[in-house]
Amino acid sequence: MVSILEYDKEYEEKKLRQAEYEAGEQAGLKKGEQIGMNRGLAQGIVETGCAFGMPKEMILNRLQERLHISAQRAQEYFAMFSGQQPV
Repeated sequence: MVSILEYDKEYEEKKLRQAEYEAGEQAGLKKGEQIGMNRGLAQGIVETGCAFGMPKEMILNRLQERLHISAQRAQEYFAMFSGQQPV
């Protein structure tokens, strides 16, 4: 006779793996969403700055301040959205 309260190790491990998978998937989606948002903001900053004739250094500083990114990453975004090569 099997007790209702009997522990099913295999079932519990399967539930745990499923929960871990779902948590990982959500974390990945959130990270991807943040990357996309940063990229969109960067594009807007660079394109607007260039359209209004802002100096490159001012645009790079703005990218770093608004997106909390390194100077290297700001250079990459600038090159990506301004059509200029990074220095």
